[in-house]
Amino acid sequence: MIFDPVDGYVMDEYGNQVGQSDAGGMKSDIPGSAWIGDGAGTGIAFITGHRPQTLTIHLTGRGQPYLVDAAILGPGGYTQTVTTGTLTLGETKVLTLEIPPEIGAQDYSWPSMTYLSPTQGMTVPLYDDLNVAMVVTDDSGAVETRLFFDLDGSGLITGASEMVVATHGLSDTFSGVFQTVDGAPGPRELVAIARDPFGNINIYSRTVTIVGPEHPRPTATPTQTRAPTLTPTPTQTPTSTPTATPTRTSTSTRTPTPTRTHTPTPTATGTPVPGCIGDFTGPGNLPDGFIHIDDVQVMAYHWGAESGEPLYEAIYDLNSNATVDIVDVQTIGGRWNSDCISGRSRAGRRRLD
Repeated sequence: MIFDPVDGYVMDEYGNQVGQSDAGGMKSDIPGSAWIGDGAGTGIAFITGHRPQTLTIHLTGRGQPYLVDAAILGPGGYTQTVTTGTLTLGETKVLTLEIPPEIGAQDYSWPSMTYLSPTQGMTVPLYDDLNVAMVVTDDSGAVETRLFFDLDGSGLITGASEMVVATHGLSDTFSGVFQTVDGAPGPRELVAIARDPFGNINIYSRTVTIVGPEHPRPTATPTQTRAPTLTPTPTQTPTSTPTATPTRTSTSTRTPTPTRTHTPTPTATGTPVPGCIGDFTGPGNLPDGFIHIDDVQVMAYHWGAESGEPLYEAIYDLNSNATVDIVDVQTIGGRWNSDCISGRSRAGRRRLD
């Protein structure tokens, strides 16, 4: 987000802020955020992370024309909110930023799961219930956890009673119940499958040992039998269809290259040669010889990536320390609005370096 020149903060849904004003000073309370500014109303706010956020911008006028340019890269694409005008000294304005759709894949990690119950090596007597509780965590929040258990000891997962959608409780806990364990004693596998909003899944199993009963088999409550009619109607007996035991599905690998709608680039004097420091993208996602807001956003997208991680590429590690750190981001932020001829600033914008 670019502020030029106007006081203001970007605020998330929890009230955290990043930005600067004369009254409140510089802030970077939003997790994964940073502020680069000159203290006179001009600056750039960066926010990185995979968790969807609801963002608003709160502006306070400095008595002169201003520009705010906010670009957000998400799993469903790229959005840009640009507003200009004049705010009198102390006049306020609130903007709500358009958020990209939550589709595609930007979260590359599958959910992490830990069983609370049953514990490792736990035994369950025949005719008792199997209660399952687990913690499922994910960068983007798990949206569903399904549980599978061979309740009748047939060796197959059959029927709705052996496939349970876990109930999402407080924080990251999920729970479910398999009622009345039956069949022969012995070890059986409890399988959990968790999914996050980006389609990443994880499968986690635990062995549960079924032992002899501690009480008689529960007796079904008798139901009233209707009086027979003169012409009995034959009732078809439904036949259950065996369902194969679920197997682990590998998580697909997604390309972390962001896709965005490119903004028009002003024509500079001469023809810049593409590919200088900070020129990452342009029309058709190819370098075009200019360092504009799209290039700054690409750099911010890779901020925090370390060597060996999917988002790390050496082209973004300008100081060659195996990490795309804030120094790299600041370098590109300082080159914003320049071109590859001489790194000079194009007309109409102040540079931050």
